[in-house]
Amino acid sequence: MTSSMMLYGLLSALHQSFVTSHTSFPGSNLLIVLSKHESLPLSYWQKLANNPDIKVVCPVSSSAFYYQFPRNTVYVGIVDPQSYLKLFPDLKLVEAQKLAWLTDKTGAIVSESLAENFHWQVGSVIPLLPSSSTFHSPLYVKVDGIIPSSENNKIIIGQLLIHLEYYKHWLPPDFGNFVVYVVSIKSTSNPTVVSQSIDYYFRNYPYPTTTQPYDILMQQWVNRIGNVSIYSIIAIAICVISIGLAIATAVVQEVRQRLYDYALMLALGFTKQNIIFLLFIEHAFLMMVGFTLGMIIAVIATHFIHPEMLPYFYIDLHSVIIGGCIAIATLFFTLMVPILALLKLQPKAALRGM
Repeated sequence: MTSSMMLYGLLSALHQSFVTSHTSFPGSNLLIVLSKHESLPLSYWQKLANNPDIKVVCPVSSSAFYYQFPRNTVYVGIVDPQSYLKLFPDLKLVEAQKLAWLTDKTGAIVSESLAENFHWQVGSVIPLLPSSSTFHSPLYVKVDGIIPSSENNKIIIGQLLIHLEYYKHWLPPDFGNFVVYVVSIKSTSNPTVVSQSIDYYFRNYPYPTTTQPYDILMQQWVNRIGNVSIYSIIAIAICVISIGLAIATAVVQEVRQRLYDYALMLALGFTKQNIIFLLFIEHAFLMMVGFTLGMIIAVIATHFIHPEMLPYFYIDLHSVIIGGCIAIATLFFTLMVPILALLKLQPKAALRGM
């Protein structure tokens, strides 16, 4: 039981990691300008801004940090605040918070769910520790604003947005390229033409570009994640069925070997209800111990997975409750056949020596 519940716990954590992502994206007026092999230099910023078909250019990047403990992964989006707010002029953020973020070089705006999870408030100073061993010093940011959950689809990258200039000065001097570009085009009727013109312009540059509609690219990514998530659910179902069959087989075999003892107990005056109760208590205790040990081992194991490999890889309370329900259902399922055998058992069987 212990190994089965440990496997269930790890599969549940894997499913949690796959399904935690955005499922809706900004409109069709956004394009994302990427490089085929690596990030783009900041020198492309002004060149893109000179394109007559482009209205706004926002350099963006992301990096994985953690808060207090490695399991508390925080995906930080690095943006130019002025460009970002021009991309989303209708962002539902208090005007005073917008102004504070624009003027505070160490400021950040945070998703409401992340702020609630870590009990952050406007004005909180947050030490973010880098997940990558490449960096060593913490990044200190101040929460200048909290983005309502209804605006999550406008947090185009990360859960917490900080200033590009602040992050650039935090990086080692020789770090190299680290951005891609999200651009807003003036007309939504010709996104393909604009994409082609951008890629044609940079075709002979050291870092040729690949430009795609932002919403389509992100939806493709979510679809791939969704497929993997379905596979993890199937694996969990197979695991649960295997748990039930394996434990049921073991319990039936054990009860068969002890039928003589049960028959003898009946001959000595025990009722069938007493024996069934003792059988239930024994296996309920073993099930509880196996469930507890299995989940504890699975929780410990999740801490050894690096957050950059599998973000959000943890066992939530919902998975623990479902695991407990599975354990209880398995207990009743596995005891059905033994209980039926005990109900048919007669005391005279003990006298025949079984």
